[in-house]
Amino acid sequence: MSANVQASSATITVTDNIGPHQIPAHVKKLIVYNPEILDTLHALGVHVAGVPKVETSLPAFLKEYDQSKYLNAGSMFEPDFEALSRFKPDLIIAGGRTTRADKELSKIAPTLNLDADMKQFPDSLLKQTIKLGQIFGKQQKAQQLVKEFKQEVAKTQALLPKQHKRALFILITGGRLSAFGPGSRFGFIYNTLNFTPALTQLKSMGPHGNLISSELLHQANPDWLFVLDRDAAIGRKDAKPAAQVLNNPLVNSTNAAKLKHIVYVNPAEMYVAGGITTYLHAIKNIRQILKKQNQ
Repeated sequence: MSANVQASSATITVTDNIGPHQIPAHVKKLIVYNPEILDTLHALGVHVAGVPKVETSLPAFLKEYDQSKYLNAGSMFEPDFEALSRFKPDLIIAGGRTTRADKELSKIAPTLNLDADMKQFPDSLLKQTIKLGQIFGKQQKAQQLVKEFKQEVAKTQALLPKQHKRALFILITGGRLSAFGPGSRFGFIYNTLNFTPALTQLKSMGPHGNLISSELLHQANPDWLFVLDRDAAIGRKDAKPAAQVLNNPLVNSTNAAKLKHIVYVNPAEMYVAGGITTYLHAIKNIRQILKKQNQ
């Protein structure tokens, strides 16, 4: 993602994932469809005027955007074009699940796609944070967030055990298990925190990872198991909790279970949001767990 932001008197030129765009230098009516971006803008203290009504649960730190004072911009998959036309926003940040609507949205207001590239994580997330700071005049806060992120990563890496550091990140939904490896949507435990992948034969992964069985998880025998309960994130009432799905002899005989190294990440943050605050929370939580293990 390019960090090119050039200013003139009334507009700035921003190069996003698609190309250069002219946007207002001072945005007052901002619509944000991508929760990943909303996460980081909230951390930067940027005022947002409207958001989609998500079908999932927003994490606690973003709950205020459920309030009626924010324009209901439709859903992430189906923007409310009529409401947007009436509202006349200065800028729309789409991308994510709204990418297919970018062209239609750009007919209403300048529309940016600033999605981070998870294959380039964490550099892409940090560049995204800096760029958002540049666009909205929050450069100092953006630099502080990036500095904090790097410090948290370094402190967490320093606590990583020399042995028993083979890890696996899995997502559970509808009783099924999906695994994520390095360079994937949830590959930060390997690429950023330096855990060793317990499965190396995973294929190129989409947003929901590679389906695996409890037998394969047992064979991989990770020392650490990081678990995202997607059903909890999307509010699926009839689904088994992830802990119940994993409560079987095959999983219970892994090193991760024996060492009590099964870590349940915050589902609403990790699955729904995924910006700078989400990863700061996740890394701090893992650091605290590692710290306890080292005591």
